[in-house]
Amino acid sequence: MDRTRLRPRPIPSTSVVPTKNNFPSANRQIGVHIMCASHSFIANVVYTQPSFEELQLRFRAHYVDKGYKSVRFSPNQHSMDLSEVGRDIEFEYVYLNSETYSSTEAENVLVEMERRGLRPARYEELLAFGEAHPGEPLKFAIVALGSEVEALSVRHVACLWSAGGTRMLMLNKFNSFWCGFCRFLAVRK
Repeated sequence: MDRTRLRPRPIPSTSVVPTKNNFPSANRQIGVHIMCASHSFIANVVYTQPSFEELQLRFRAHYVDKGYKSVRFSPNQHSMDLSEVGRDIEFEYVYLNSETYSSTEAENVLVEMERRGLRPARYEELLAFGEAHPGEPLKFAIVALGSEVEALSVRHVACLWSAGGTRMLMLNKFNSFWCGFCRFLAVRK
């Protein structure tokens, strides 16, 4: 695989990327701004869910949540009916304005993705992204809202992040309040 394709690339944009200087003042008052990154990432996705042992080897994470031993992710209504043929996918981030320490619900992020012509990444896509871009979870918590699993009667999604330099693949509650250090992995429709 051509390694130059794994580097972040600028994406063409017809709209202005919001900054603290060009956000409408009405949005400043509510304290939560949902933004898109100004670059994208490429990763080759294989749509299979590895076993827990394969996941630890393939992902090379320092820690994989033990909840992954007994779960199978299913696409939710935001990412159903997609081709599952392995291919290169272009990803981008949707995130909360990092200058605010507010939080938001996942549903608000999904509404913003839809408005921007994006869909949330699926579990298999998050794994491929983490493999192709291992340094990204050291900077941000990266969340895939396009697949979920029910555990203990609660919807969960996959999340890559780190603590103290240790890379982690975690199960997080879908209805968590997500903070400014989270990046929601998205794919153009």
